[in-house]
Amino acid sequence: MFNNDLVELGEHARMTMFLQRTSDKTYLQKYGFYNAQPFLDTGARAEMFAQSGYVTAEAHMFQELRARRNKAKPSGDILPNIRGVYQSAPLFGDTYASLMTDMIGINNAKTNNGGTSNMQRMLGQASVTSPWTIWGGQRVTLSGSARYDIYNFDNTDDLNNQPFSGMETRFLPSGYAEWALPLVNTGKDWTHVLNPRVRMTVMRSLDAPAFANIDSSGTLLSDATLFADKRFSGYDLWENGEFMDYGVGWSSFSSGELSFSGFAGQTFDLSTPKDLDPNSGFHDGASDYVARLSMEYSDWFSVNNRLRASNEDLELRHLETTGKVGTVDNFIETGYIYAVQLKDANTIAERTNEVLVGFGVNLTGRLNVRTRTTYNITNERIQRQNAGIYYDHPCYTIGFEYRKDGARRYYQNIDYTYIGRTTFKLMFNLRFTEGRSERRDFDDDI
Repeated sequence: MFNNDLVELGEHARMTMFLQRTSDKTYLQKYGFYNAQPFLDTGARAEMFAQSGYVTAEAHMFQELRARRNKAKPSGDILPNIRGVYQSAPLFGDTYASLMTDMIGINNAKTNNGGTSNMQRMLGQASVTSPWTIWGGQRVTLSGSARYDIYNFDNTDDLNNQPFSGMETRFLPSGYAEWALPLVNTGKDWTHVLNPRVRMTVMRSLDAPAFANIDSSGTLLSDATLFADKRFSGYDLWENGEFMDYGVGWSSFSSGELSFSGFAGQTFDLSTPKDLDPNSGFHDGASDYVARLSMEYSDWFSVNNRLRASNEDLELRHLETTGKVGTVDNFIETGYIYAVQLKDANTIAERTNEVLVGFGVNLTGRLNVRTRTTYNITNERIQRQNAGIYYDHPCYTIGFEYRKDGARRYYQNIDYTYIGRTTFKLMFNLRFTEGRSERRDFDDDI
């Protein structure tokens, strides 16, 4: 049983309810009706919006589908997760304050001894950000933040696989100073903007309780990581010490519809990062280099590139390239991804090469075809292939899909290998809406 409801509660609130349950998970796992997600999710989400803040509250109850679990399994149910954010009006000049709170509870999580565990985390954060424009058009931004976390554990496994019950707290102050100098050159046909930036960040060197990782999964260096308020995903993992981000952004806009943009930069850790992953791109000192380059023409042509190169010899470590020509209904898309996997700081293990090709054709006003193929050049096999034909009506959609999953996943420490299957799917979606029908598209594979 699958169900998803979105209920608008006026201009400033809405409710989402979702149900995913099965009495025979083998059937769903065999035929792939859970869209490659190895667990089902049932719950609800409430959202309230205001001009300068929002509050969300949600709950999730998971049903595992995998025959064998690994470290990535969802452990326990999320009951509840409440988050609120508020930004003040300017206190003086352009200076403003921000407040954030987040509370999450994990219930009925499995422990190593076969029992169940409950864990709650509540955090509150306040920050003040003050941007200033000084002589010569220089932009200086100062920011200070303080966060306080409270953890409550009930029969939670520690690093020694021993149950622990009790409370832990931590105080996490941080701050940064950033300098930028936007340089603008406006001509008859083109406008060029060059923006060098430097940010110095200082954080308290303190970890979360080692057995309290609810929502964090590490970090990977990219152009989106630089100049971010937090480099790690989630809230439990915390940066340590001092680091500096620096880079330069560039953009050019024609008087027509052609535009270019780019960025290149690096980060420098002034204190030794803890537990470095050799594939993360971070090092003790200067990190790898990251860059981004994009080109767009109107709404029908775009090319985007992102890369990471070694800080020692500029050897390519990661590259993503995507391109698309056409409209929403009729298009051709291509993509390429290259990634180097490191066993340690000096040993290269594997090099991954994948290419993506896809297209869409609108045969009539409501009948359209979509297809996408991802080919693994390294292993010489199709990684994933989707093709479908759809009839879109404002009240319903009828579709027939072909899906080939060519992935192979090898699990460490257990005698099990996942090998993908080929499936066919006939679908009928019924909608009760007052607006136009939603477009159906494949999940992003690259």
